Amino acid sequence: MIKSEPDQPSAPFYRAPSRGASKHESISTLSLAVPEVYVGQIIGRGGATIRGIEQSTGTRIFIDPDRHRGYGDVHICILGSESQQRVAKDKVARLSGPLPRTKKTSLDSSASGKSKGLEPIIKEFYVAHPDVAGMSSQEVENFRKINNNISVKNVTEKTKNRPIPNPIRTFNEAFKSYPDIMAEKPTPIQCQAWPIIMQGIDLIGVAQTDKGKTLSFLLPAFIHIEGQVTPRPQREGPTVLILSPTRELAFEIESEVRKYKYKGIKCVCVYGGIQIDVVPQGFEIVIATPDRLNELLTSGGLSVRSVTYLVLEEADRMLNLGFEPQIRKIIANIRDDRQTIMTSTTWSPGVRRMTDMYLTDPVQVIVGSLNLPEPVHAVTQLVEIISEDEKRERVSTFISEMSENDKVIVFVRQKATADDVASNLSLRGYRIECIHDIDCEQALEDFKKGYVKVLIVTDVASRRLDVKDVTAVINYDFPRNIEQYVHRVGRTGRATYPLVTSLTLMTREDWKRVQDLIEESLVVTEELFGMADRYKEEMRKWGRLFGHA
Repeated sequence: MIKSEPDQPSAPFYRAPSRGASKHESISTLSLAVPEVYVGQIIGRGGATIRGIEQSTGTRIFIDPDRHRGYGDVHICILGSESQQRVAKDKVARLSGPLPRTKKTSLDSSASGKSKGLEPIIKEFYVAHPDVAGMSSQEVENFRKINNNISVKNVTEKTKNRPIPNPIRTFNEAFKSYPDIMAEKPTPIQCQAWPIIMQGIDLIGVAQTDKGKTLSFLLPAFIHIEGQVTPRPQREGPTVLILSPTRELAFEIESEVRKYKYKGIKCVCVYGGIQIDVVPQGFEIVIATPDRLNELLTSGGLSVRSVTYLVLEEADRMLNLGFEPQIRKIIANIRDDRQTIMTSTTWSPGVRRMTDMYLTDPVQVIVGSLNLPEPVHAVTQLVEIISEDEKRERVSTFISEMSENDKVIVFVRQKATADDVASNLSLRGYRIECIHDIDCEQALEDFKKGYVKVLIVTDVASRRLDVKDVTAVINYDFPRNIEQYVHRVGRTGRATYPLVTSLTLMTREDWKRVQDLIEESLVVTEELFGMADRYKEEMRKWGRLFGHA
């Protein structure tokens, strides 16, 4: 799970290596790329593990989370002799072994692992409507093209020739055999997702927000719940588990579930702050944020042994908010022959990795483009290079130029910074709300209703944030990676007002991230080009200093 290459750490991470190398051995640097999910166990509680490796091998080990080899990879440098590095690398490798891949088995009696001894899952409920089955290949192609340019394919090599069902065009064509569902015109993602999901196939759906993704997995979930072998009252817990990145999105999904009275199916929504210690029996659907659900599993307040239908809603946002460790722990408790549905607004490397880890032979359905989310491109993106001392004045000036209908979110990294910015703006007469802990409901409600126009949010608190009428975003601290930049800026693209803006403040310390903005064609200016070139030259100097070309 680790990749090594010769490299050197940038200046802030350099220290002289420990004693212990033979006087005949030269000191060099070994660079490793380790998946980010393992960094915690490599470091250990209070740094105990990594210090132990250093002491036992005579090396120095440095971790630079800003130098990525790909989404989720962290740059680790081992300084020491070649023999010391081999031993240290072996110890690091043992702490970053293969991730548990929860691939599902077939539905026959040979099922093993977490599925052994359990009733088989019934996942296929789809009966093709004669009008759908009779569509010609040209009709299918034309329909997909005019409905947001749907593209669909089998993801894995072994299923590349598996027939993909034709898209449906009405609710009746999808649910003719289940008339209790409903009969309206489905959205593009629903047109293609329903036939696939109801055949029991795992699916990764990539589409923009507010495009009908919720119903694309929800209505088949109802049928899945009712169609299992074990009667509902005899199941240990929920049949359907839906993981959501934010409590606001969890609320929205819950409200959609409650619109339908199909077979008396009930749902419960759990999230950080809600006082539920044990989820009672009788709820077939549980909707939850990963952190809160993980707490319930750890405390024994919920069993997921009966979950046979798992939904990872807005997987890219959950990754961006740092929920992957919790997701991994949750899935480790769910039977491995389940059906899994994953949705996302992007097809990033992180989402691709999650697809490979948690879905089995899925079909990919993309509605629209694979480029960055459309809302980002609709935003006027300003990037200004200033000093740290100039930031507060620039934010105050920006806010003073807002109209009375504008709302702005100011993103910062740390609680101390949030408090400092809030105090400064309050002294200047602005009405401010600041969110950096769990007691944020009133602050968020005041902002949504327009009682206050400025909301200051830390990265940690932003995972609970979902406001649709934001007209401006200020990145007081530059985002940690390009995905976080896209999600922050994309909030303005969901606004109901025609003019939306983002202002990103950069200092010289942020220059290593400039190239990402340029490569993604997000913000391209002569000043940024110059900053990126200077950073590259600085890295070349460090390379020459340590003997690399």
